[in-house]
Amino acid sequence: MIALAAATTPDQLCRRLNVLTTVVSVAFLFGIALSARLWISDRAFPLVPVHPFFVTLLRPANVALLTVVIVLLGVIPFRKSKWVFLAVIGTLVLLVAEDQMRLQPWVYFYALIFLPFVFTSHNKNDDVNNIVRCLQVLFVACYFWSGVQKLHPNFLDNTFADILKRLFRITDTAPYKPLGYGIPLFEILTGFFLLFVRTRNVGIALAMASHLFILLYLSPLGANANYVVYPWNVAMVLSVFLLFFKNTNTLFVFPEGIRSTFLQAGFVVLAGVMPALNFAGWWDHYLSFSLYADRINYLFVAIEASEMKNLNGRYNPYVIQVPGLSGGSIVNVEAWSMAELHVPVYPEPRVFNVIAQRFCSHDIPEGKIVFMETTLPLSSTTLQTYTCARFSRPIYDPH
Repeated sequence: MIALAAATTPDQLCRRLNVLTTVVSVAFLFGIALSARLWISDRAFPLVPVHPFFVTLLRPANVALLTVVIVLLGVIPFRKSKWVFLAVIGTLVLLVAEDQMRLQPWVYFYALIFLPFVFTSHNKNDDVNNIVRCLQVLFVACYFWSGVQKLHPNFLDNTFADILKRLFRITDTAPYKPLGYGIPLFEILTGFFLLFVRTRNVGIALAMASHLFILLYLSPLGANANYVVYPWNVAMVLSVFLLFFKNTNTLFVFPEGIRSTFLQAGFVVLAGVMPALNFAGWWDHYLSFSLYADRINYLFVAIEASEMKNLNGRYNPYVIQVPGLSGGSIVNVEAWSMAELHVPVYPEPRVFNVIAQRFCSHDIPEGKIVFMETTLPLSSTTLQTYTCARFSRPIYDPH
């Protein structure tokens, strides 16, 4: 087995894992509180089930399922039973089956943190080391793929330009655009340095600096937005310290035992390999740590003026102003989601289809409503348009 320095004996690692699960549980509870309407079914924004069956089955039990998750997260700081972790993950799976909008990056990441505790006991020395290695793989993969996803021109044109404008009050961002590649390289190096024992302290410093910068950017001093990820960033800072500081466990080791081997291999595949499939469109953006990379599509809905009047101002707060546009309005679905649910739209075509059908349920005549999926900034090469005729039958009854 691997050698452990005095600072990272199994007992000390066990205590660190106890603190880490407590931190994650508390952060998760804050995340749920900040996005409360996301977790209930009685709301204006449509549910996006994995299959219509889950709405019929789970909607009546929605409040009960949410209550179970909240209670179990409150129990974790005091009891680290594998059955508690299993119940949390199982209930989350049901809630996500009812509404895919709930599969936000922080929800997915928290679930992955809890996952190894279901299969191992964190009170046994070998299992402690295995859990730590699995979580280290997860964090290394998150930083690496988050950086790789940002190596894209849209990141420079959108997020990086916004950082320069809001934080540094730079109006002409074009001359500084090449500097934007420093951010993804910074994240890739963070994962790389955390991977090796000798460079971990550097990786820890880079990770903490990265999250503090994100918190600053999202604060009132910057974008003043997306506060639901504040708890996640705080939890990431603390978790990186707990998992890597003075920890001489190497990730380049073949674990003993079939269970440990499969568990660690599973994390390598799920967190380290599967995100690569996103570039071929075979794995979701949010499951690939595509965070502020601006590689995702957004959904907009163009509705003729007469039909907007018939909707009694239902979507007026989310209408965007487009120079030269007349005779209709364009609804920004992302703005609707952020205003009501306090989370962004889960950026996948299957989710957009269900949301589009909510608009189609208003019986707007064909040709008077058009759906537009596109990356930002708007480009004719990425713009896709369609109408309600695309849906031969409803995916589910939104009412």
